[in-house]
Amino acid sequence: MNRTYHKPLLFIVMILVFIASFIIVFSKYGQESTIPKPPIDFNDNVSAEETQKNPKITKDTKIIFETYYEKCGNLITDTRYPKSEEIGMDKKQISVNYPDWVVIDFSAKEVRLKRMIDDYCPNKFYIGVKDGKIALFHGNKENPILVEKTNISIDFLKDEDKRLLEKGIPIKNIEEFLKIREGFSN
Repeated sequence: MNRTYHKPLLFIVMILVFIASFIIVFSKYGQESTIPKPPIDFNDNVSAEETQKNPKITKDTKIIFETYYEKCGNLITDTRYPKSEEIGMDKKQISVNYPDWVVIDFSAKEVRLKRMIDDYCPNKFYIGVKDGKIALFHGNKENPILVEKTNISIDFLKDEDKRLLEKGIPIKNIEEFLKIREGFSN
């Protein structure tokens, strides 16, 4: 066989192997997986049909609380299992029990509640002004805890920077504060 035919033939064989392996992998893993449904407990007095129509909280239900803080844009999630008095509650009872929350999802497996707060995250930091100086605070604007007050006066800053600082600049950690403080001191 001539050497000039080896390269195109090898190239065609490689393409065919690639296509064949792609088809095999796709046919095996590309299909939607079927998750088996849990067995129905026949000892339970409530029928499966009634449970789907009006699910109730069980001891195994995960309750997820999502709080979105609008001023810093963070979503804080807290997950727990139900308290003893919450077991057996339905969606309406949970809504009454948590009036400041919106029930996003409700099933016997998982309950998701959400609320929006027009504030900073309680465990976050922000940069603001204290006695005319740039300062680092922990918490929110209503209950600020002063962490550090710098010697950097806001008198020499641009009006736009002054307004931002007076409103409060949310930051994630002290390292971010150190970078911003360095920028203001230059």
